[in-house]
Amino acid sequence: MNKNLIPQITIPLCPLVFDPKCKDYDKSYRSRPEQSLDLEAFIGKISPEVISKIKIGSNSWGVLYAKSPYSPSIHVMVMELSKNRILPGPEHIPIREGEHVMKLCSLLLDFTSKQNDVDAIHFGYNWSPRSWGWIEEKCGFQSIIGKWHPMIFGWPDFSNENSYIKWISPKSLSLNEQRIIGNNRYGKQFGLLIQHEIKEVLREHETIFDHKKYSVDGRGLIIPIKESLHSTFSRKQLFRHIIKPLAFKLDRLFSRLTTLLTIMDCEVVDNIIQKAEKGALSKGELKMLRARPKMNSYKKVKKEFKKYKLSMKLFEELYEAARKRCNEEGSPDGWWRKGFGYSVIFSGKVGSQTSELRIAPGVYVNHGGIVEALGVRIIRQENKYYSKNALQKKKVLVKRLKKYIERSLI
Repeated sequence: MNKNLIPQITIPLCPLVFDPKCKDYDKSYRSRPEQSLDLEAFIGKISPEVISKIKIGSNSWGVLYAKSPYSPSIHVMVMELSKNRILPGPEHIPIREGEHVMKLCSLLLDFTSKQNDVDAIHFGYNWSPRSWGWIEEKCGFQSIIGKWHPMIFGWPDFSNENSYIKWISPKSLSLNEQRIIGNNRYGKQFGLLIQHEIKEVLREHETIFDHKKYSVDGRGLIIPIKESLHSTFSRKQLFRHIIKPLAFKLDRLFSRLTTLLTIMDCEVVDNIIQKAEKGALSKGELKMLRARPKMNSYKKVKKEFKKYKLSMKLFEELYEAARKRCNEEGSPDGWWRKGFGYSVIFSGKVGSQTSELRIAPGVYVNHGGIVEALGVRIIRQENKYYSKNALQKKKVLVKRLKKYIERSLI
């Protein structure tokens, strides 16, 4: 395959898990940040899509089949289903509960790897709970801010082009698309910054991560894993030692950078979001979340970057993007994503004894997330559905998955 091309995957809507008797079910419904914080309405809206419910302590978690999937093979997500808990990321999940979630995700990865049309398996999530604004809420990273929802999906062999997969030139993409796929001036520098921030977590687990062989590219940080994805997710205390510590450090990094660039108070934003545990947010609270932050002075920000020994190239890139966003100057294509975002994605080929972890920063307001972090362009067809025959096959797959989960968790 031409190394100058990238894979493009085109996926129709897949509204196959729903109760036909449910008159209020919207087959094309996709949550946005505001809707996801109205937990009473949101949980009711997605409940027909839940394949299986699992009790973890006193809390209910669900496996949902993605209605707007990343893959023609299989794509599910895991989500906590209570109407009074706001859980934007792993940093908010209690450790014991998180360990049970990882056990469930391990089962889902195992099931996914056994499908005949799956060549590679993935576990990942997007994070951007502080990205509020008229432009941020329209495009990635984390559309369901109220609930962390890790995704498990399998991809076919991309070397075989078909109706879903073709290879394209990155030059055919818009500037924004090229940027998030890796043609940018910040990805490598940000990758190094992330590596420095999480180095303690990596060093403490040298039996898993080959941290000395990490690399960076235009999409961020790549860390080789010395074992298969199945082996990693079969490990006890994966959540305690890896998933939650990584999330905590990334949360801290992006909070610090946001505060360096602007006077936006991340703690205030976080506290407003947590208020949604008691009910839908008021217009005033939503207005506060969506407010344009004011910039710190160029001189002050540059001084702080130097103080913390941060890249001056990264400073110039971030400051200009943040300035344009805060002033709403020029095209939104060049605007900073308020509060930043990131994607974490674990990937491995089926049958391989190695895998990798990618962490990609979300710097600009554009559509993107874990698929783009893998260097793939996705077209999610919002007004087109799978054929009746394809939907029927997926319904059979879902029934098999439901039985697999129930049998495995007995």
